[in-house]
Amino acid sequence: MIRFLDYIIAYMTTINDSNRFGKLTIKALKNFETNYNFKLPTDYKKFLLKHNGGNPSPKCVPYIETNVAWIYGIHNGESWASISENINSYRGRIPKEYLP
Repeated sequence: MIRFLDYIIAYMTTINDSNRFGKLTIKALKNFETNYNFKLPTDYKKFLLKHNGGNPSPKCVPYIETNVAWIYGIHNGESWASISENINSYRGRIPKEYLP
């Protein structure tokens, strides 16, 4: 069964604003996983190392009826685009094994 994130990343043909808040290093990625005590999926790690978040195009994903406006990155830029800021914001409101 294909995971939702794998499907999203595979379907998006263009990532606009790639590395908008800076390129992600392997060290920063490992620090993130250590700080939050979980491993990100391999495909998401590859995406982050290449794009570190961004605005996907097309935004609409057929068959699962969803609209993806932004894929979060690991950075100290704008909070709305940071996975860390969103994890902290949603802490206690969604199960910890889920990413916002």
